[in-house]
Amino acid sequence: MAASTWQRALTVVFIAVFLATSCTSLETVNIPAPESPPAPLAVKVGDTVVLTTRDNKEKRFKVHAVEADALVGKFERVAYADMATLNIEHIRKGPTIAVVTIAVFIVASIVAAIQVEEEFEGIIEGN
Repeated sequence: MAASTWQRALTVVFIAVFLATSCTSLETVNIPAPESPPAPLAVKVGDTVVLTTRDNKEKRFKVHAVEADALVGKFERVAYADMATLNIEHIRKGPTIAVVTIAVFIVASIVAAIQVEEEFEGIIEGN
């Protein structure tokens, strides 16, 4: 019986992890035109960007440098001219903290219930 309860606890943890990863939003950013003079870009070093290239490849990376003609990540360099869409990923901290807190509470409750059940079974078997 305890194994099935542990399986339920693990299921709750996995669901919470998936819900926590959905607590992000994307902010669409205008891509600078190559022929226009450089304008300040909303993307900053340290931002995580999600972009689609003109050949429909999606790329997601943390920005290490913002150059006049491209965004640079650790292993990526994408020219603005090659971008079809550009978004900045924002993590919504409030919902993420709430989901993780609730998941921890639920798992702690299940663990406590398992311990109480095992103690109760021990008392019944002892009689």
